[in-house]
Amino acid sequence: MTIDGRDLAAMLEHSHQYLDFRLAAATDEDLTRRIPGATITSPAHIYVHAAMTEDEAISRSMGKEPLRMEAPYAAALPPAVAVTPEWDNAGFFDPTVHRYVAAVRARGVSWLLELSADAAARLVPFHRLVQRGGRWEVESRDIALHFFLNDNIIMHTFEHAGEIAALRGVVGGDGIPVGAPVWSPP
Repeated sequence: MTIDGRDLAAMLEHSHQYLDFRLAAATDEDLTRRIPGATITSPAHIYVHAAMTEDEAISRSMGKEPLRMEAPYAAALPPAVAVTPEWDNAGFFDPTVHRYVAAVRARGVSWLLELSADAAARLVPFHRLVQRGGRWEVESRDIALHFFLNDNIIMHTFEHAGEIAALRGVVGGDGIPVGAPVWSPP
């Protein structure tokens, strides 16, 4: 099977639409609500984390620095890709955050549309946390770039869309907003 950047770009755009769909009809309170004791933060955190992860993976694959390092994004975003609870949820409503998400998405899709099948098949380092004998270890190996991008961006975004649905459902909201209007950034 051959996969090229056009295939990845289509899947990436679909994952963006799916994540945005999970935010449909969400109130500001829904977006920023945290459940005490939960290991999943808020939908706002999840959304920003998904974009920052995409930025990191795409940018590094392109041989560039992530957009999150650039002004004015750096001041508006959490300091690390793993969005910590200390990041103020109110930051989600900063238009700079949504300009950043739009720029990350545009950069990724644009680059992928030009990526050949041979370039998508090149081997890249892949690091993953695994649990062995009750301990966390880093497993490292080389994998095809298309697998790395699919695993670290596309599937990652779908997984976080599921977290958002679960969070919304747990607090009595509509976890799967069937029939809801399409969400658009604030």
